[in-house]
Amino acid sequence: MAWHISLGVECGASAVAARAVAAHFHGYSIVMGDGRHLECSARAGSDASNGPDCEGNWWAAVFPGISTHGDVELRTAERISEVGGALYRRLEGAPSFRWATFGVEAHDWRHYSELDQWCLANVRGLVVSEEIWARLGSPSECVSFRPGYMWKPYAGEKQGI
Repeated sequence: MAWHISLGVECGASAVAARAVAAHFHGYSIVMGDGRHLECSARAGSDASNGPDCEGNWWAAVFPGISTHGDVELRTAERISEVGGALYRRLEGAPSFRWATFGVEAHDWRHYSELDQWCLANVRGLVVSEEIWARLGSPSECVSFRPGYMWKPYAGEKQGI
């Protein structure tokens, strides 16, 4: 079984929002520092189906083409961090969503009901709407990501896959 690096973007009960976020990323070309291009694929739907997850929430899953079965050179912490930074920059201009995160199998990381203060205080790169941030006690560790969203800034990866 291959593990994939992804950006998971949860859009609540809106299939339309998930499709709009997926369209924002689909075909996006990440230009790496060495000039290499990675073209992203994206889809709407949960990991298990093209529909909502078990809680009725829709996702946009973004895949930059890095997996445990892919190019060894891309599986280093430095390269994955570079891709993560590019995807977060692209997320700044994405259509509305509720929360997002980047990493190994991020599109299948947690459900909405599992988000808690610990996640927000400890998971670098977790972007949440201000509504979720307030529901979780407005942790002071978070800073503005873009208007309407807060996060604990992404610090890059410590290890590759």
